[in-house]
Amino acid sequence: MLGFEVVAIEVEPELCEGAETLMSDWDLGVEVVCASFLPQGTEHLADMVDGPEWLVTWAPPAYEELQLEPEDFDLTFAYPWPGEEGAIEALFDHCGGDGGLLLTYRGQEDLHLHRRSGRMPRR
Repeated sequence: MLGFEVVAIEVEPELCEGAETLMSDWDLGVEVVCASFLPQGTEHLADMVDGPEWLVTWAPPAYEELQLEPEDFDLTFAYPWPGEEGAIEALFDHCGGDGGLLLTYRGQEDLHLHRRSGRMPRR
């Protein structure tokens, strides 16, 4: 609606189907990829989750199918489960592009915006 090129990455098939229906109903032209948003080699970041481990590490990453890398995205939106916030930020700091933005939903009136300002060495 705002002219962004949008890609949705979701690992749960039922949520992917719902997202595809929603995108179709609103004629939004958003590509929905049913895969993991975790790039290969970053599974260790799931260890940073504080609380129940909802972060999926077994699914294949979406980036090969998209022919993109995490640093190719200017704005990344994530809806972390409680306790996943630190892992999501660490992942973004590890893989996001210079100057990229991470917007996370943390509650009804709580959004966090984080700008990545420099490259961190990859492991």
